[in-house]
Amino acid sequence: MKATVMAVIDEDDLQKCEGANEEALRAMLLTTALSLFLGFWSSLFLADHYLRTRNFKTYLDFAERTGLLITPFQVRWYSSHFQSWMSFVSCLRVPRVQRFVSAWFTVGAASAIVSFVGMIIFLTHSLVTEIGRWWAAAVYDPDLQGITTSSPSSEDTGLLPVVPGVNVPWEHMPLFLLSLIIAGVFHELGHALAAINENVGVNGFGVFLLAIYPGAFTEIESESLGRATLLRKLRIYCGGVWHNIVLTLFALTIFYSLPIVLSPAYMTNKGVVVTSLSPDSGLAGPAGLSDGHVVYGINHCKVHNEDDWYNCLSEMRRSNFGNCVSKKDVAAQRAQKVANVYGELQCCDDNLNATQSHLCFYYKNETFVKAEFEYSCLPARYVTDHYVCNSSLPCRARTTCIYPALFNSTKLFRFFIANSSRHVLFIGHLSEVTHLVSVSGYVPRSSLFPTWLPVVLELFCKYLITFSLALALLNAVPCHSLDGQFILAVIVDGLCHRKWDRRKQLVYNLIMYYGTFLLVANVVVGLIKFMRPYVTS
Repeated sequence: MKATVMAVIDEDDLQKCEGANEEALRAMLLTTALSLFLGFWSSLFLADHYLRTRNFKTYLDFAERTGLLITPFQVRWYSSHFQSWMSFVSCLRVPRVQRFVSAWFTVGAASAIVSFVGMIIFLTHSLVTEIGRWWAAAVYDPDLQGITTSSPSSEDTGLLPVVPGVNVPWEHMPLFLLSLIIAGVFHELGHALAAINENVGVNGFGVFLLAIYPGAFTEIESESLGRATLLRKLRIYCGGVWHNIVLTLFALTIFYSLPIVLSPAYMTNKGVVVTSLSPDSGLAGPAGLSDGHVVYGINHCKVHNEDDWYNCLSEMRRSNFGNCVSKKDVAAQRAQKVANVYGELQCCDDNLNATQSHLCFYYKNETFVKAEFEYSCLPARYVTDHYVCNSSLPCRARTTCIYPALFNSTKLFRFFIANSSRHVLFIGHLSEVTHLVSVSGYVPRSSLFPTWLPVVLELFCKYLITFSLALALLNAVPCHSLDGQFILAVIVDGLCHRKWDRRKQLVYNLIMYYGTFLLVANVVVGLIKFMRPYVTS
């Protein structure tokens, strides 16, 4: 008898509902983050204002001692005792060490100048590319829709804002703030150490929190700085950029050395360990994955590390694999009635022996008399125990290749778990596995070692690399209030002859205004790209 298929739900309506829910969730996250931000700063400013107007002595003494100053959306601490610590450091400047430090900051000056030129080129290219993309979209001709002029991945290039709670998870905030503080303090220490080495005084040192971004600053004596030679000034101005570059290289070294450093406690290339699993995932539960499970395979694909994990998931998206099952077993469970429910074909309703572990599978009808495909209700675990097959991997004699009857973009997953005879089966979307399951390539050698430690160390290194490099490159831009402003002044002063004072000022102003325009324009473009999903939803 020919199998009949009955449609139960409109799949397009289901996808529209899911898309609307995702947009509403993103808008809610942005609103929540903004509310928490305004609530925190309002409470902090009002508390400071109240304690100062009431002349609360303990608080006033603490604020004076630490240099605490609270203004709208900013908290600042400043200390002039920094000079005493720097004096101790300067005592170590024996002639040989001093020559090394001078050479160190000379290399830093050269690196900063390269960054200075490179950032102008990068920001110019990024802005021109983005304007070209917008222009192409404005004059878009539907008749030319088959012609592409740019890669979709270019949407992620350029300067994009980092907003906690939106594109940075709240649970990352401690690492986010710590890496920003370290990068900022290291940057200012570069200026301070260079100044001390060049016999330029340092009045004080401070740290601040501006909105959600922490930072630091160094106050250098202007008179002694003005008397310094151009090379010494350049070393001082480039010291921050150079130290951030060095910090980036150091964090990169630590990041790539983690497998060796952690090898006594953790194994690599032995599968991936599940570090966290969202309770919203269908994989959560007694029969699913759990924290600490070591996965060494997905269906037919071997998993040795994180790259293999994502490669296996990508292969499942690109290809459709089935399993070779005995023709006799398939024929014995052939279905007579098939229903389409949420895009999943169900053919087990008439099977009295069917359980929740049974699934509808389809296979090609070799006789092709009544229908092109036939359907059978079989246990999913039994089917996935057999060899893998597809159009290029045929089955042996007396077996046929059967596929899960899933036509709603879901897949049948089989996760092979180490030290377990029972593997995990799951039917769901690839995005659910990709986004709701977190894995690590560091497998603990013992239950005494936590699964989260390598993840935290890797994440901290990534944040430190990102923010330290960003701080170095952005400060190299010839823009007002950035190190690039002072670096540009020294370069122009050194390259232009004294007789060209007017031209010198003109060249300085042109480059300064252009650099400021470039940075502001790229930031605005980044904000527009960031806000576009929220304002167009």
